[in-house]
Amino acid sequence: MESFPGSKTLVIANFRPEFSVGWMRHSYYRQLPLAPLSSKAVAEMLGGLLGVDLSLVALLKFVQERTGGNPFFLEEMVRALVEDGTLTGGTGSYRLTRPLHEVQVPPSVQAVLAARIDRLPIEHKAILQTAAVIGRTFAEPVLAMVTGSAHETLQDALIALRAAELLQAEGNLPVVEFRFWHPLTQEVAYRSLLSDRRARLHAAVAKALLEHDPARSGERAAVLAWHWERAGQKLEAARWNVRAGSWAVRTDITEARRRWQVAINLLMEVDEGAESLELNVRAHIRLLQFGARTGIATDEADRLYTDGRALAEQLGDPGLQGMILMASAAARHWSGDIAGAWAVAWEASQLADISDDPEVKVALWLGIPISVSCGRGPLPLGLDSIERLLTVCNGNLELGSALMSYSPYVRALQVRAAILARMGSLEQARSDAKQAIALSRRRGDPDTLSWALALLPHLTWLSGELDDVEAPAMEAARLAEETGNMAGLVLGLEALAVAHLVAGRPTEAITICEQALAEAREHRSGLFEEPPLLAHLARARLEAADPNGALVSAEEGVTVSRRQGLRVFECFALLSRAHVLSATRRSGTASDLMADLDAASALARETGTLTYEPFIREERGRVHGDETELREALRLFTVIGATGHARRLEAELSGSPLRARE
Repeated sequence: MESFPGSKTLVIANFRPEFSVGWMRHSYYRQLPLAPLSSKAVAEMLGGLLGVDLSLVALLKFVQERTGGNPFFLEEMVRALVEDGTLTGGTGSYRLTRPLHEVQVPPSVQAVLAARIDRLPIEHKAILQTAAVIGRTFAEPVLAMVTGSAHETLQDALIALRAAELLQAEGNLPVVEFRFWHPLTQEVAYRSLLSDRRARLHAAVAKALLEHDPARSGERAAVLAWHWERAGQKLEAARWNVRAGSWAVRTDITEARRRWQVAINLLMEVDEGAESLELNVRAHIRLLQFGARTGIATDEADRLYTDGRALAEQLGDPGLQGMILMASAAARHWSGDIAGAWAVAWEASQLADISDDPEVKVALWLGIPISVSCGRGPLPLGLDSIERLLTVCNGNLELGSALMSYSPYVRALQVRAAILARMGSLEQARSDAKQAIALSRRRGDPDTLSWALALLPHLTWLSGELDDVEAPAMEAARLAEETGNMAGLVLGLEALAVAHLVAGRPTEAITICEQALAEAREHRSGLFEEPPLLAHLARARLEAADPNGALVSAEEGVTVSRRQGLRVFECFALLSRAHVLSATRRSGTASDLMADLDAASALARETGTLTYEPFIREERGRVHGDETELREALRLFTVIGATGHARRLEAELSGSPLRARE
């Protein structure tokens, strides 16, 4: 049994849809504002209504949300589900036959609510209708702005509507907020408005929300877009949808992409002008830029690029032309078309060179170093681009962020860390990575944060230290997964695999590498990371006593890196294949092994990938039992800051003389 303030005591245990509860049908009840049931009471009531023990969990949540726990609404909703065939079966065996979003509110419930609203005084009814346009929850100052009511009049109405249990207060300080007692009440009040008045109210609400709390306009961009669309002002709706996408990208890239597509659709119905053209280009840029992170079909990417570039050229804005090039470069790069990405990124950088806008410069200069850091090389070229970008930023974290939806300054630090890690400056790389992590956290930028966190295990592996880097790798993967960033997820999983390798857990590393490769190939995002993933997989399989599998992965890593034109990654892939061949020492492989080491050494010099040189020297020294080579490896490990490898090799060299492997 459950008691409700101001109502009769209601016995719910024996309710069945096929039985009517007479007193609930009484006209007195239809006018009685019953307090809502608790979640527990709703669960018990639905269990009785359906003759089941809460087996229909989705139904429970749906009905509770729609009715606000009102007993009469609960019974009517369940009865309607049975009568229209949404629920079939019998007591104890009901089942759903259609999705819950197709369920209609019973006319009897709507009629009861409509009658109650119609009986309100005219001023109270108008205030309730206006509140319904604002939303389920609303701030009193916003309601006051939209209604224009005198303070005393508004207070009287709110007191009366609360007494009638149509509204309830949510809080007192610093701003009083109210909410509709039942969602259905809001819906019926909203539908009772004539369309013209409803549209005018939506426009007034959008303006009031902005005036009331302008600092939260980004957070409320989706709500503002909805109000402007309902107001019939499509250009404003498109503008706020673009902004809503930029806000959503921090937490849900799929939702962000949906927002940008909505903006494009709205702009198709807007007269062409400079403002609509610019919004349209920006929406195309964002769809392409972040579509690359979630995975985007080649034909869709080509269409977005072609349409977006045509719009940018029509507008005559070189900055936007450069940004659509950058977005296309990202889509190509993430999908494994490295040559195509490089050509487009280079064209964008040329536009940056001639631009007088520092925002455009720092945004467009990022393309080349990102391509370089992701395996193409040469590394010094990427480093030069980063340095001039940082010089223009001059410590300004926000410069160019409106164009990129993240801070170019912070991303430049993360990219510089990746470049320096391969150029032989591990200490500076770690410093940049940690600074990028701190600044990304401060700005709430999960994209850059995920990339920077994923660097730490690689730095630990290159340094030869035994630091526990599983936590940052897991955070990188989690952030990417939560936001729907598939490219980031591939990087995060690779980092986690490296963390397992560092910790001596090759079996776990194998599983994670295979998962990362599967995600990249399924979504066609993050495919530029295939070669290093395959190289790490080869090393993990070798440590797990699977030399055949190790050689297969190593061979594939070399093949893919060459196909994609990733010369930095090819250097690492060759080194890894040589490592596998050296460890297995199969008949007839000595010449292949040395050829791989020679090729890796040549690539290291050509691309500036100096970090791999001591590893190459160590492999050579072990093959030939050459202590001179090993001591040179020791010296180079010390120079690049690979302290763990230097200690390991120094301890080994101070022991017994080395001999060539049999």
